Amino acid sequence: MAIFTSLLSLVAPLHCDVPYPWQIGFQDGATPTFEGIVELHDTIFFYLVVISFLV
Repeated sequence: MAIFTSLLSLVAPLHCDVPYPWQIGFQDGATPTFEGIVELHDTIFFYLVVISFLV
């Protein structure tokens, strides 16, 4: 049982941040640069939706 627990503790972190089917958006950013990219994407997407509804 201890061997199984040890192996499970090695494999469990692999499933912490994986993409899901039909996922919209990015995964969590690992660096501040990528978090900035995600923030820029969200801002541009917001204005794109607003413009689409107004036109």
